[in-house]
Amino acid sequence: MISNLHCRVRLLFVVVMMGGVASPAAGDEALGLALLRPDSLAGWEYAAGAPSGWIISDGQLTGSADSTPLLSGFSFGDFELRFQWSAGRGGAWSLGLPEVPSGEGLSITLQEGQGCGAVRDAAGELAAGATVTAREFDEMHSTTIQRFGGTLSIVVDGAVAAEVAVDPDRRFGLSLAVPSGEASLRDLRLREPRGNPLSNGRDLTGWFVNNDRGTWAVEDGAFTATSHRGLHYLRPEKEYANFTLSLRYTIKRGGNSGIAIRTHRDGWPSGDGMELQILDRPGLVKDSTMAVYGNLPPLARADRPEQ
Repeated sequence: MISNLHCRVRLLFVVVMMGGVASPAAGDEALGLALLRPDSLAGWEYAAGAPSGWIISDGQLTGSADSTPLLSGFSFGDFELRFQWSAGRGGAWSLGLPEVPSGEGLSITLQEGQGCGAVRDAAGELAAGATVTAREFDEMHSTTIQRFGGTLSIVVDGAVAAEVAVDPDRRFGLSLAVPSGEASLRDLRLREPRGNPLSNGRDLTGWFVNNDRGTWAVEDGAFTATSHRGLHYLRPEKEYANFTLSLRYTIKRGGNSGIAIRTHRDGWPSGDGMELQILDRPGLVKDSTMAVYGNLPPLARADRPEQ
């Protein structure tokens, strides 16, 4: 929560991604967002029942037909998923793309032999998939799943296994299940296309502060808080529904600030919405850096003043 003292924060808003943006340019950075933590199922606890029957160790997830389905908290429009997987004899992965906000969506089967990459929806099979040569259980297959605009493609071990048309306005979640046998998966990573800048990099056009309290400026392309007492949040005039926000920030030593999300334009983030805390103090509690302030502690230390 923002305090009255020692507040000096610089925010460089890079992109916000909404459905229907352009495909990333060739040569973009490697996938940067890992969807599996090394030794926990944090972020995959959104299915009807609590996760059970899974083993996760050093970032590798292993399950069987007795394991409960896993549902991620992520949703996305255009995306690229990359990961490695293996399956024992008779084993398979079912990767689901449930419809957001509701609906069955799509399912993708990954298995050795025939039908790898098969895509189904509620009406039946959309693509039959391809034949993938069996390997030893500890030898992984590589897979890339891409959805850009109206096309969903599945690439297994460097070859296109399936490609289907999808409505470009559909938005999906992500689920994992092992319908038969035993299977493992690791290095599950997500990239979304670059979106639209939220700042022109020159001035505060499109942004406001409630009741004109608190002052901000744009310095070297970054939003910078220039008053240190009674500071209010700098807010965009535009409102967003489903989104992915990407930014860089620095904070001075002793600083205390935050990033507001899901907050009414006249609301206070830590009470009326959600605030991602930014604070120069070590810890893993409900007011540590990148905690949802007052509600949920971060999973890892993120306090790095002047970086």
